[in-house]
Amino acid sequence: MAHNRGSARRPVLKTIEEPGVILELMPDEIVFGENIRDQIDVTSDDFKGFVESIRREGQLQPGTISKSDDGKYLVETGNRRAKACMQLRIPFIATLTTGDNRLLRQLTENLQRKDLSSLDREKGVKALVEQCGSQADAARLLGKSEGWVSDAVLAEKLRTSEGKYPPNTPTAAIVATKGVPSDELEVVIIKAESKGGGCKGIPHSSKRNKWT
Repeated sequence: MAHNRGSARRPVLKTIEEPGVILELMPDEIVFGENIRDQIDVTSDDFKGFVESIRREGQLQPGTISKSDDGKYLVETGNRRAKACMQLRIPFIATLTTGDNRLLRQLTENLQRKDLSSLDREKGVKALVEQCGSQADAARLLGKSEGWVSDAVLAEKLRTSEGKYPPNTPTAAIVATKGVPSDELEVVIIKAESKGGGCKGIPHSSKRNKWT
């Protein structure tokens, strides 16, 4: 059952400031920090539909927050939920954390979303590798292979340095077409996708079985 459906009740445990407590926070109590999923278009039909679902059903899953330096609550995960609640002027439901491993929580949650862009995923993985100190440690924390992490880091680097890939180009497509001239890139990707989404026919030694 939704926590905030049809009411603006205040949190029962609001005065207990300890990790694990669930709080109900009004818009003026929360702030947004850096998030790997920073491409939230609040004017899109998708977001408007999301807002309507929360209007009807309430917020079904709490986000997570930590205390910010100015005494407000920093949204760690659940940015879309928080922004939807702000539009509806209802409390945002979130679990208080210590703020440790914020990036890992964001990445772990957002990796489960089908609508997370490849670019946002790659940026998050890169940031996590930098925080962990190695691709192997990042892979272990995410439950992914080191090769998966390596591909995400490489794709992010190629997007940034070469500037020839459209924003929606899948990670595996970027890795598989490394070294392909810009004027041939679109043809190569279309040719591969016409074969069922695989990388067959792409002139690159690091072939993949599917776009991810």
